Amino acid sequence: MPESSTDSDRPDDLFTAWLDQTPGRTRGRGHQKREDPGPIRFAFYGRMSTTGYQDPVSSRQWQCDNAVRLIAGSGVIVAEFFDAGYSRSLP
Repeated sequence: MPESSTDSDRPDDLFTAWLDQTPGRTRGRGHQKREDPGPIRFAFYGRMSTTGYQDPVSSRQWQCDNAVRLIAGSGVIVAEFFDAGYSRSLP
């Protein structure tokens, strides 16, 4: 079955597709201009499994660096939370 033009234009990465969306037109009364909402706001949630084998400072740092790299040019991190929990292999 041949691909439709919409299927071939669809990116494989859903996050990229979501970021590339253009906002639709909205109806408003009169000629009111809306303020630019600015960049997309993100919350960073980092986690490490064990405190015995991982350094919380460096673990948080590399996870946060990856998150910042991922959203570069699209938004900013406005809230952060870092959690030290349990390993998925419990005794």
